[in-house]
Amino acid sequence: MFQATRRNFSYLFFALATTAVTFLQVGCDSDQLAELIESEQGPQSQYNNQPQAQNQNPNANAGAANNNGPAAKQIIVGSFNIQSFGKTKMGKPAVVGALVDIARRFDILAIQELRDKDQSVIPDFLSHINQNGFSYAAAVGPRQGYIVAGRTTRYFEQSVFIYDTKTIEIIGDSYAAIDRANIMHRPPFVGQFRCKGTPPNLQPFTFNLLNVHIDPDDAHQEFMALQPIIAEIYHQHPNEDDFILLGDFNDEPHKYARYQWMRQQHAALPSQWKTNTAMTKAYDNIVFDRELTAEFTSQSGVMNLMEEYQISRDDAKHISDHMPVWAVFSNSEVVPDRRAAGGTVLR
Repeated sequence: MFQATRRNFSYLFFALATTAVTFLQVGCDSDQLAELIESEQGPQSQYNNQPQAQNQNPNANAGAANNNGPAAKQIIVGSFNIQSFGKTKMGKPAVVGALVDIARRFDILAIQELRDKDQSVIPDFLSHINQNGFSYAAAVGPRQGYIVAGRTTRYFEQSVFIYDTKTIEIIGDSYAAIDRANIMHRPPFVGQFRCKGTPPNLQPFTFNLLNVHIDPDDAHQEFMALQPIIAEIYHQHPNEDDFILLGDFNDEPHKYARYQWMRQQHAALPSQWKTNTAMTKAYDNIVFDRELTAEFTSQSGVMNLMEEYQISRDDAKHISDHMPVWAVFSNSEVVPDRRAAGGTVLR
């Protein structure tokens, strides 16, 4: 599954001036983009709609994701900080084309850094994603942020879950967690989900996602604040044992290991897998209790934008200064009588 051949988007970044109207008309759908590229550059290699692993067995067969429907046995959970994701970025057709292609590779994708005052960006994004029979929906968190003391600077953003309704359904209302100490600029955005298409003899995998974006200037304080916040989330969902904390931690796994948010903390990506476009930091991750969330299949990785789209690092930064990270889980419940394999254990 993860031997995804690469689509060449380099041409798109260099041809925006002459093709912007055409891209807008086709809505940046990936299949139509492929046809347009082929007409201009000759045949392009095909690809499958799955994330490409970094430092991971390329022959790993997750068997899940987009449009597999009832046959799917596993799901791909992803996280992506789309830097300053707003109208300006949605006005760049080649970037939108790449973002649509990325979103379709996941059963559910947690997004950070939505910047959208009038709440039009996600509906517009979904209209692009859902062309050609795709059926994605979104849960959007409240605007969160801060006002810089003594200045007029205001910074607000939102967290989002985008999910394939053919393989995932949302349970109840999503909500921003309560930070009773009022320390975090952006408390976790919490969503409750259940898998669809589980074999009839098995119980669907249910899980809570905690979408986080840690402030880099106050990381230590926010890491500490997460402990009681997560404990309260656990308390609010006594019948759930699978809580997955994912997003932009603005620090590396071995740095936040000591905060021990979960009894058997486990990071799906180790520190040596760099997740920013500059390939210098491992800030994005997917963290859960390795004993309780036995649904984890040990498959995880980073989608390297430069390799995937055969573009330069500078062009990749037009998409984001971060890269998508992902992990694969069973779509049916697994009795937590063993530890999940692989990844990095936080001690």
